Amino acid sequence: MRCVVAALLVMGLAGGSPRAQDNVLEKFVGRWDMRVKTLQPQKPDLTTWDARNRTMEWKSPPLLDVSYQARCTFTDDNNQRCTLVLKNWLGRTAARSAATIDTR
Repeated sequence: MRCVVAALLVMGLAGGSPRAQDNVLEKFVGRWDMRVKTLQPQKPDLTTWDARNRTMEWKSPPLLDVSYQARCTFTDDNNQRCTLVLKNWLGRTAARSAATIDTR
């Protein structure tokens, strides 16, 4: 048994060092013929305008980690009342704000 182990050690030590193939990089570096067509889904209409109530709403697109919903009511030509609600990925309200805007 010792002779077998000794013979394997000698063969392992006397053998040449492992070599990589010379043409390996040719598989990764070189010319590539590629055709790419970028497909984009149609954007949903995220803004709505209610002309009768003079109200505009914005909603975040679906599948975002953080969602928002904003609404502005134009009480007259110079004044607006706006609200904003932000929700986290769990659907819990993260922030809520209200603003009154007076244009001069």
